[in-house]
Amino acid sequence: VAPGLTRVDDAEGRALVAELRGLEARWAVAARLALPASRLGEGVRLLASLGTADADADAGRGAGAPCFVADPNVGVFRLGMDAPGQAEEDRLAPLLVDLRREAEKLGGSLTLVQAPAGLMGRVGARGGLPAGVGRIHRGLKRSFDPSGTLAPGRLGR
Repeated sequence: VAPGLTRVDDAEGRALVAELRGLEARWAVAARLALPASRLGEGVRLLASLGTADADADAGRGAGAPCFVADPNVGVFRLGMDAPGQAEEDRLAPLLVDLRREAEKLGGSLTLVQAPAGLMGRVGARGGLPAGVGRIHRGLKRSFDPSGTLAPGRLGR
C-alpha cells in the first residue's frame, strides 16, 4: 500500500463505496475521473493543479468549494461540489473540459455524472467517441428514445 493510503477488506470496501455514492448524490456537480492504475499519481497532480485536491470531503467548505475522493483500487476519483453560481459555472466549465482532455491523454476518461443543465450542456456527460462509435450511439438513442426525453445529453450527444 502506498504511503498515505489504507487497505480495507471486502466488507469495509463495500461500505466505503456505498458511502462514496451517497456523497456523490449530495453534490450538485459530480464527476468521475477514471485512470489506469499506473497513472493515478498523475491524476492526483492534475486534480491538485486545479485546486481541488482535498481528501476530506466533509471539511466544512463553503458552497461551491470543490473536493475529490479517490478510490485507488479501481482508479477512480470522484469529484464534487455544492451548487455553483453562474460565475463558478463559467470558471468550472473550461476546467472540466481541460481535465477531460488530460485524462484522455493518460488513457482515462472524465464523466460528468450530474450538474446543472447549463454546465452539463457546456461540458457534456462524456468525452468524445471515435466517429463510428458515436454514430452507433446516436442511432441507438434515436431508435430507443426518438423524442430525446431520456437522459438528455448523456448518450449520443
